[in-house]
Amino acid sequence: MAAELESPFDDSGYRSLAVAVGADDRPVAARLNSRNGALSLITCADAACTTPRVTTAQDGRDTEPSYRSRVRGGVSMAMRADGRPVIVRRDVRDGSVRLLDCRDRGCARIDPVALSGPSYNSALPAVVTDAAGWALVAYQDPAARQIILAACSGGRCGLAPPA
Repeated sequence: MAAELESPFDDSGYRSLAVAVGADDRPVAARLNSRNGALSLITCADAACTTPRVTTAQDGRDTEPSYRSRVRGGVSMAMRADGRPVIVRRDVRDGSVRLLDCRDRGCARIDPVALSGPSYNSALPAVVTDAAGWALVAYQDPAARQIILAACSGGRCGLAPPA
């Protein structure tokens, strides 16, 4: 199994790759391009990934060389029980953090949720899913100088999952 992505691999120093496996054992991999912020996905039709499919979940944008930074970008991903990925990413241009709540396995339709504004000094975000299907996102809010744990579902986030 192999899939090709046209992208520079000069990403030492930040997390540009993420992989998760659904309950059906089919993997999904995400790749964040450090030069333009494009997010690519590799999805698999079976557990062995005999026929990988590469798609672009979010297009990149041209950046000035001074804005390119391996320090600011990053991606983390988890899978819901129904096989839909949830992705949290830190933007390569301004360091803002967004949750991408995928409506399907290949993230052809996404509910984006802004979690924090621009920052050049925040930790990389992380995401997991709980048994109820909530995406739990840990990220740093540089304005409040806090680490936040948000519970997200259906394109919305709050500070705790409902009881």
